[in-house]
Amino acid sequence: MTLTVFETATTAEQLAECLQALPETRQLNHERVSASACSPGPISDAELLFRAFDQPVHFQNGEIVPTAFDDAKIRGMSVNRMSYISVDDALRLAFSRVAMVNHSKAQHASALGRQPTAEKRRMVAYTVFKTSDIRVLLHGQEPELVRRVFGVYDTATKADYSHGDIFFLLPGKQKQAWRSARSRLYDLAKNGLIILGNPA
Repeated sequence: MTLTVFETATTAEQLAECLQALPETRQLNHERVSASACSPGPISDAELLFRAFDQPVHFQNGEIVPTAFDDAKIRGMSVNRMSYISVDDALRLAFSRVAMVNHSKAQHASALGRQPTAEKRRMVAYTVFKTSDIRVLLHGQEPELVRRVFGVYDTATKADYSHGDIFFLLPGKQKQAWRSARSRLYDLAKNGLIILGNPA
């Protein structure tokens, strides 16, 4: 049996590059299979997806920043499948992730004999996407050139079987296409945005 890019890629960044290099039919075929032995199954169009936003990386001055979605192009944008996790549990995972990032940065600075200079991350907001709203985003004017912009994949882990990723699918350095796609993802995120009253 041929291994998939999800099995052969050794880093998230390599996985993003490999997916972008595939023909569209193969990109979309990967959405229909489980990418992990821990998975509850492929992500259906009807599923709702949770995405957390950290300040200052994703969120500044009460607004999502456009670069909050760059992971979709670079390494996959992590989401949680709400069919398999509650909002409260997804928030707990997000708070734990932020605490680990801050701790790691503090340890790194300490090892260098320095004080941490960057602002600590805080999880301040989240949004809920509908999978189908992401999968219907298209690029191209001519009918024969129209293609999907994003793929939504099951990337469950032992620690989090609700985990999924959104990947930008267009190949090459298409800066304008990426900015347009990112803008549409931004609009979807704003529609479902919840700002936390007591961010951590």
